[in-house]
Amino acid sequence: PIRVEKAAEGIIEEGTSVRKKCEAEKLAKMLREKKNAGIEEVWKCCAYLYTLESFLYKTLNAVMRLVGDKEQEKVWRSKIRTLGPFCLLLWDDPFNTKLTTKKTLYRGTNLTPEQIAKYEEMAKDKEAYGSFQAYTSCTRNSEVAEFFSGNVLFVMEVLIAFIADLSPLSPHSDEEEELITPGVCFRVKSVEFDRTKDKHLIYLQLRQRFSRKWKSLL
Repeated sequence: PIRVEKAAEGIIEEGTSVRKKCEAEKLAKMLREKKNAGIEEVWKCCAYLYTLESFLYKTLNAVMRLVGDKEQEKVWRSKIRTLGPFCLLLWDDPFNTKLTTKKTLYRGTNLTPEQIAKYEEMAKDKEAYGSFQAYTSCTRNSEVAEFFSGNVLFVMEVLIAFIADLSPLSPHSDEEEELITPGVCFRVKSVEFDRTKDKHLIYLQLRQRFSRKWKSLL
């Protein structure tokens, strides 16, 4: 209950700072209502809040991608007090305790030519690995990913990793949303340009940990 209250307070503080106080108070109220309902209900609520189109997931992911960046250290460290409790609740998933294997996931996004070039370089080096710095939303449905995609579609083969299925909790269950947890590593198999789709297809292999040093890209 204490961590839930801290998480709710942090959501309100972050929302207020980006002029979303009313929205933040609604999210915090939903979370507080589950305060004494047990860890499973609390996690379901956190996962649901994360799936909503709100400032919360945008702020959370933006900050998590800065973690470890020396130049941005003051920024991400300043958010530990406010966003840390919610992150811990979301991380403490009581349902998806088994590693996911043999699954293909998709994610559409927009990347700069420079970012695409980085993936092309990684594809040439079979020992190069990256990692997901933030909670990363994706889908089991390639058509959904293409609908939401920009100039890039990631096609991700899950070898073995912790992936949370959010579709039963999401207000848009037909999107078949899944969540890749921070720390999952990836190797770039190939990068292709599909002229019919007019976008780059980046093929990744996901694994919970690779033994060699990895760097973050996503």
